[in-house]
Amino acid sequence: MTIYACPAEGRRGKLGIVAGKRLGKAVKRNKIRRALKEIVRLNQHRILEKNDLIIIIKPPALDLPHHELAEQLFQLLRKSGAF
Repeated sequence: MTIYACPAEGRRGKLGIVAGKRLGKAVKRNKIRRALKEIVRLNQHRILEKNDLIIIIKPPALDLPHHELAEQLFQLLRKSGAF
């Protein structure tokens, strides 16, 4: 995954998830998109408080179980300074 974080000036942050067609059929793309939205929803008080985020999904992320996907996301958010 790739994450772009930008400060949300004076408002609550927003989330954008990009899942291109090279990831597979719509069922796979929507499944990983829903999983990432749920992870962010459960941790929105820490993640979206002051940042706009764009998450670009790469093909290796499709094979990760839910808890590893969450850990990868948190690791990238820490690295970007958005967590």
